[in-house]
This record gives sequence, structure tokens and C-alpha cells, in this order.
Amino acid sequence: MYMSFKNLVIVLFVFFCLTSCFKKDQPIPPAILSKDVKRFTFSESIYTTQFYYSLGNNKIVKSNINEDWDLSFESSPKSWHIRLNGGNFLVIYPTDIIDFTTTQFTVPAKAWKSDKSNGDADSTAINKWVDISKIPYSYSNKIYLLGKFDGIKYNPIKKLVFSGVTDTSYVFRIADINNSNLNDVIIRKDTTCNQIFFSIKTGQQTFIEPPKNEWDLFFGQYVTTLYTDKGVPTPYYVRGTLKNPYKVEIALDSVTNYNDITNANVNSFQLKTDWDIIGHNWKSVAIDEQGNTAQYAIRKKYHYIIRDVKGDYYKLKFLGFYNIKSEPGYPSFEFLKL
Repeated sequence: MYMSFKNLVIVLFVFFCLTSCFKKDQPIPPAILSKDVKRFTFSESIYTTQFYYSLGNNKIVKSNINEDWDLSFESSPKSWHIRLNGGNFLVIYPTDIIDFTTTQFTVPAKAWKSDKSNGDADSTAINKWVDISKIPYSYSNKIYLLGKFDGIKYNPIKKLVFSGVTDTSYVFRIADINNSNLNDVIIRKDTTCNQIFFSIKTGQQTFIEPPKNEWDLFFGQYVTTLYTDKGVPTPYYVRGTLKNPYKVEIALDSVTNYNDITNANVNSFQLKTDWDIIGHNWKSVAIDEQGNTAQYAIRKKYHYIIRDVKGDYYKLKFLGFYNIKSEPGYPSFEFLKL
């Protein structure tokens, strides 16, 4: 998907602006009126808050504001991948510098990296910090600069070096660029969760995600990657839906009539494990460049077949993205257990 740099800047600007001028979208009328149909509408905005949702219980299991965490660490015994909170506008720059006392860094504007939203472990921005191909593990000990988008550009806010990982923990060092506020951190893995989190604000490990067997879908702000017309990869901040990496699988269908998706044909749909198979494309956006506004609309033909964390099958479709005040960021959807 390609867009001009001008259009990309406009889209990013609009996403950060207040949206009192947005028109309310037209909710899609429910196609099935059975008592077994479940519906859910968010009462808080996914622009500012991240939610973990359970289909089986039709409720939010846990939530947090975007700024509550900055780094996440895979929590299974042999895992070692570290990710960024794109919802908090964070990016990373891998330097070739080992001396942690260094205070002067040159970062090319296009060198900042972000994680891919599909969950591909080989495409994490913090990569190659450890070689696990042989025992004992070896570490690059290179400095990573943590940056944050201020709406115009990325600014370095911290430097880090990751120096250890075992079946039970991670070890890393973090400090301000000028070496102040130095903190040596140990992150303890918890195998009941996919990931364990770290907050710069508190300087400590924090528990954000609920147990991995208790939720199916994540709703919130995150970063994906689009490309300019010159092929330059550019972080693009969106509000959408990701899946639980643990056991949940999803298929997107835009051909079959929603009423025709049944338990009898559920196996004909190709379920996928990409985290962003639902993503943000269940809604379209029309940009008014002159007025710097945007109008969202639900893609009525997009339906999702979901095998949840318990192995049950559901079909789901989105109904709206606006609340009664015509503010975007409040998804509503209906679903039926098959």
C-alpha cells in the first residue's frame, strides 16, 4: 500500500487532532435477531486506552491507558523477544556503540524502527541483541536509543542495553541520554501471560496483560507500517484490533453473506495467526485535506471467523466506530457463537 508523503503527514496529523467535527457513522443494523447474538459497545475510547476482551464472557477483562507501559518481554521459558509500545508512540534505534557512558548520538531521521503489527518475531525493532544458537548465549551489548514521536519528529528519550535472558528473567540497563537516572532492571517472566511489561515512568516491571487464557482480542492504539510513494517505510498510528497470540486464530471474509456463515461451513475458512488479521481495516477513512478532518465508515462486507482461546468458533462483524457524541474511537460489534 503506497501513499504520497504529503497525504501521510496529513493522515498522521488528523489522527492526533480532536475530533469534535467528525460526523457520526451510520451503524449497521443487526443481520440476526436471535437471542444468541451478543453485542458490545465500548464506553471508553480506544484512542487513549488499551483493552483486553473476552468473547466467551462478552466483557473487557482488563484495560490500561496507553502510557502505562513502554517495553514488553515475551514470557515463555525459551523466549527472548522484546517489543515496543507503539500505542505510546515509541520507536527504537540500534546503534553500534558499546560504551554505555556515551552521550552523543547521531540518528538519521529514517533510521528509527518500530515493530510490525503482524506479530512476526523476526521483525521486531529490538532484534539481534542476543544469539541463542549456542550455550551460553552471547550478547551484542550494543546501545539502543528509545525515541518518542511528538507529532512532528522522533526524539531520543532513553538509552538501553540488554545484557541477559534466561528461562525466568531478563536483565537490562536504562538511563537518560546524559547518563542520569541510571537503572539496572530485572524482569521476571510469568508463564501465565504472553508478555511482561516495563514502565519508564515507574522504573519497574508492571503487569498489564491478563492471563493469556482469559482473553481473545486487544483493542487500542498501535503502530503499523505504510510506505511512501518512494518506498520509504513509515510508522503509521492506527486504532484497531489485534488478536491474542496464544491459541486464537482468525479468518477475514468479505465474500460470504454474514447469515450464511454457520457451524456447518466454518472449517472452509482459512484461519490465520497474524496478530493484525482484524487490524484497523474493518473501517475505512476519508480525509478532507482542506478541512483537516476525517470520516470513518464500517466496511459492511468484512466479517471475521474467530476460534477463541478456548477453541470455540464465533463470527463477528463491526457495527460502528462513533459514540453518541459523534466521537470516533468507540467500536461496537456483534457476534454469534457457531
